[in-house]
Amino acid sequence: MYYKKNDCFHTIRILPMSKEEFNNASYESVQNNFFLGILQHREYRFKSLGMKADSGTLVLFQYAGQIIAIAILEDIVFFEQPLNDIYTGAYQFDPKSIVVFDPITREETRSIWSNFKQFSQSKQILDPKLFDLLHTLLLSKKMKCAIS
Repeated sequence: MYYKKNDCFHTIRILPMSKEEFNNASYESVQNNFFLGILQHREYRFKSLGMKADSGTLVLFQYAGQIIAIAILEDIVFFEQPLNDIYTGAYQFDPKSIVVFDPITREETRSIWSNFKQFSQSKQILDPKLFDLLHTLLLSKKMKCAIS
């Protein structure tokens, strides 16, 4: 696995994903087609302001009320003109860092970050000092890496 216990992240963010953006696909379909396919070769475009985060941020992708993937942010780019009159910018992730797994539930997230209340459309910040607990939880999940 790309991640190791004791990895140090300055920031961990939850990035909500819209089911409508993915045609209400199942989380397995989004994992296989988007994370393990498209995202390796393309940026993740956003429609509004996007999240404020620095390079090196660990991003947890929230889809359908659960965490279904993680990746390390490399950069955020803003387009001079909206792409296709829709997208105002894009996140760029390290393709080697993209990992999908059996979903992490709200209860499991709360077991790591006790101040976590629920999944929502807000881009939440989590305490990076608790990464080792997340890492341990991920080891209990069936994982697939985008690039082995």
